[in-house]
Amino acid sequence: MHHLVGELPWQHTIAVVMQDFRAVTRPVVTVLFGWVPAIFHWKFPGWLKDYLVMGLISGPAGVRGLIAEREVDGETSGFGLWIFMCLFFFLLWPVAIFGYFYIFFFDRANLAGQKGAKVFFTVFLYALIILLVNLLAIHMGARTGV
Repeated sequence: MHHLVGELPWQHTIAVVMQDFRAVTRPVVTVLFGWVPAIFHWKFPGWLKDYLVMGLISGPAGVRGLIAEREVDGETSGFGLWIFMCLFFFLLWPVAIFGYFYIFFFDRANLAGQKGAKVFFTVFLYALIILLVNLLAIHMGARTGV
């Protein structure tokens, strides 16, 4: 059956982008979390490293979105809440993405949530664009030998 279907034309491109993504992000994960395998004698699986990188991208975006929500309501919060929310957005970033997605598209009456969702996705997309530009630069540099 493989010979009938063949490879998809963009399959190689996705593999190259993922390889470049890992070349950029894995050293960051190693620097930040390299002590965990040494203490617990456990090796990070590749998918967990990618998950942590996405947490590093969405964590600050989620906290910034929450700050924007609180500004609309005129509320302030203690330092402990910000630490907790930073950990929440870092570890459970898929929940944050789906939560803000729901608020943005289905909870139009929630003005504070709408502002928070817009700020979250703006910061999140800027971080992804910066990462993609770096990946493109690495990939183009590897092709040209620069």
